Amino acid sequence: MQMFVHVALAVAMATVRCHAHEEAESSNKSEAVQIVCVGDSITHGSLASAQARSYPARLQALLDDIHGAGRFNVTNLGAEGAGMLQHGSDPYWGRPEFLTLARGQWDIVIIMLGTNDAKDKGDGGDDNWEDNCGTADMPNLPDCTFATDYKNMIELVRSLGTTDLPPHVYMLIPPPLMHRSAYGINQTMI
Repeated sequence: MQMFVHVALAVAMATVRCHAHEEAESSNKSEAVQIVCVGDSITHGSLASAQARSYPARLQALLDDIHGAGRFNVTNLGAEGAGMLQHGSDPYWGRPEFLTLARGQWDIVIIMLGTNDAKDKGDGGDDNWEDNCGTADMPNLPDCTFATDYKNMIELVRSLGTTDLPPHVYMLIPPPLMHRSAYGINQTMI
């Protein structure tokens, strides 16, 4: 998990650094660049040694170190147990964090959902995953419920920009599941 946090931070930092200067130059605004991290317990930092060790908190600290405090505001909207599937056992769409996301205005949106969507009865979990996405060799995205719900989330957050332009949206891949059937999640679906 420690390695994943470093990788997530590297990806998030690269993402933000690519657009930080662009945001500051193009907006001419005095307010902080608004970054929101959307996800599940991994984003929330549930198993971190402290909340300050979640990847959004570490991203905030790194941005403050590089650009000075007050230039960026990172909001952690991780919701423990939540998934992307609107009809899954615990959809992000029905959580208070989703309402905060939908009511906010953002410059950068980072989404990492999908771990809890991989729960299935065969691994002792809820029956979340609908096996309608095809295979790695023959994907079937038009009929894939997960892809459709992800697309709907992206369309929603693209309407929540702080300016007339949509926010930059980035999707992170959840870390691999290292133990078979842990948390009732199917290892091969993540």
